[in-house]
Amino acid sequence: MVQLDMIGLTVEDLSMLKKYQPIVVEYIDDIVESFYKKVLHVPGLQTIIMKNSSVEKLRLTLRGHLIEMFDGRIDSEFVQKRLKIASVHQRVGLEPKWYMGAFQNLQNTLLGIIHNYLKDNTEGLALSKAITKLLNFEQQLVLEAYEKMNVEHQEQQYEIIKQELKEKIISVSQKLASLTEQTNISTQELIGSSNQVAASFMSSSEKTKESRTLAIKGTENIAKLEQSMASIHGSSLHMEEAVRHLRDSSLQIKQIVTIVEEISSQIKLLSLNASIEAARAGEYGAGFSVVAQEVKKLSEETRIAVSRISELIKKSNTYTAEVVSSIETVQVHVQAGQRESTHTNEMFTLILRSLQSGLSELDLVEIEIQGLVRGIGEVGTATVEVASSAEELNHTAHNY
Repeated sequence: MVQLDMIGLTVEDLSMLKKYQPIVVEYIDDIVESFYKKVLHVPGLQTIIMKNSSVEKLRLTLRGHLIEMFDGRIDSEFVQKRLKIASVHQRVGLEPKWYMGAFQNLQNTLLGIIHNYLKDNTEGLALSKAITKLLNFEQQLVLEAYEKMNVEHQEQQYEIIKQELKEKIISVSQKLASLTEQTNISTQELIGSSNQVAASFMSSSEKTKESRTLAIKGTENIAKLEQSMASIHGSSLHMEEAVRHLRDSSLQIKQIVTIVEEISSQIKLLSLNASIEAARAGEYGAGFSVVAQEVKKLSEETRIAVSRISELIKKSNTYTAEVVSSIETVQVHVQAGQRESTHTNEMFTLILRSLQSGLSELDLVEIEIQGLVRGIGEVGTATVEVASSAEELNHTAHNY
């Protein structure tokens, strides 16, 4: 075997081991006692022994094993027994370091016995080398088998983990595919809703801008109305002043009419006196009588004209009073309109400020909404990519 050549274990070495087998048999109890004295001082090893066997049973096993090692033969049976030892060690959970440490103690004990028994240093050295080679070969067999079983165990664990991972990946990928499909549907609905919100917002923004435009026009119209009302107010004041002058003129005319009426009465009285005097004078007073009649006629015409003038003045005063009342009413309404227009103008100013502030906010919100719509669109794209990745993962897991 290559391993035997590697460590130099020869037929001569095996023959020498067979030759000194009786020494091992003679000191077998001391060897076993020394071996387990060291082993039982390790709490972990003692626990393994008590859990899986007993010290006495293991002592008997070790006795037969050591005596057999010195039979001077290495065959398939020898190898199989070592492989069985490795299998037992692996099954009970014995770590290789404890096996190697225990074997080192065993080797020390055997070499100590040989050193004390053989006085020939050359023979003792050759036997010590043979024992060392044999123990090394046994360790190789056990550790190789141990490692092989560990590899097999790891491969089994790997296959189990691989299968569990495969099942988990398939389950997760299927759930992920289902979830991403639902997410994609929800995302598409969200995109549609966000687009509607964005459209509604843009419409509201446009309407707000239109309202601002109308408010500006309203403010301009109110300003024009204020100017018109100011003009009306000024004209009404001018009319009031003209009517006051007209009233003053009517009063003056009335006074003059009164004077004329008095004069007309006096003339009429003088005409009557002249008629009386003309009648007394007879034919001498005939010419004077004619004059008296003319004067009487003039007085009567003057009275009628003055009477008509008085009526016209009364009507004029009535109309003037109505005009004054109307002007006062117009002034009251104009003043009320001015106050209302001032209040309305203030309201329009506040509305404009509010609209302007709202538009500034709307501009910011518009930017945010556009970013939101883009973000939602990116989420939709990412969801599609995730769905594709989930499908690819599921396909890979099935072929794993």
